[in-house]
Amino acid sequence: METIKKYIIDTVSGSDSKFTPGQLEKQISNKFKVTKKESRNHISDLVIEGELAYTYLFGCSFIEKSFQRPVKIANRIILMPAGTKKTRSGNNIEIELLHGASFGTGRHPTTRLAVRSIEKLFETEQFINGSQKTSALDIGTGSGILAITSVLLGIQKATGTDIESCARKEAKENVELNGLSDRIDISRQELGEIDGTVSLITANLRYPTLMTIHPHIKRLTVPESAVVLSGIRADETEHICAMYSNGFQYMWHQEEAGWACVVFTRI
Repeated sequence: METIKKYIIDTVSGSDSKFTPGQLEKQISNKFKVTKKESRNHISDLVIEGELAYTYLFGCSFIEKSFQRPVKIANRIILMPAGTKKTRSGNNIEIELLHGASFGTGRHPTTRLAVRSIEKLFETEQFINGSQKTSALDIGTGSGILAITSVLLGIQKATGTDIESCARKEAKENVELNGLSDRIDISRQELGEIDGTVSLITANLRYPTLMTIHPHIKRLTVPESAVVLSGIRADETEHICAMYSNGFQYMWHQEEAGWACVVFTRI
């Protein structure tokens, strides 16, 4: 039974697409040669245990990993539903998030990859020396999670920009929830309107946009600034690296469920 439950959790968490209950039941039945009723019972048990949750989109039901309880998405980063009592255990960093309409609640691999990459940056001596008291820019901030993560790991000030008013509202609420209103500004500024330079730029956006904004990212960074780009399909990584070889040095990339996040440093 535990083997089946682990398979279900791994399958749902690692998939690039959403599963309807029927699709998941069929996959479990075929894999373990059990009835659909037994498959359904295993799914229901995991929903009751808080591992999975039913979600709804455009009138369809889906099964996804539950984020209605604390979920560790990186070595130190734990995402917590708003109002959850923080444990403050060890050196973990607990981030409260409202689960609204904005992208960036941890459900999608691109968010998790970006958070893990930011965390890894702050374990990199090349970046951390001299960077902790400077600033970050999160382009297309959504829920604000990447700006929040950057500040909680050591960046002094951050700005999150988004053209969507709903996203800006939710990002501001998440910033307030985590007590960071004095360190994170949520803005509607276009990239072309932003002056100055920052030590860290994060952007969880789709491939065409990441290619288009390269000149702005180059303009807004200085030598040794870091750039974390997520929202990339794994097979798009080579093209992103080719574009950003103009002005940037590749550091590493990570992949999950067919998605990738690439980290560069300004040269």
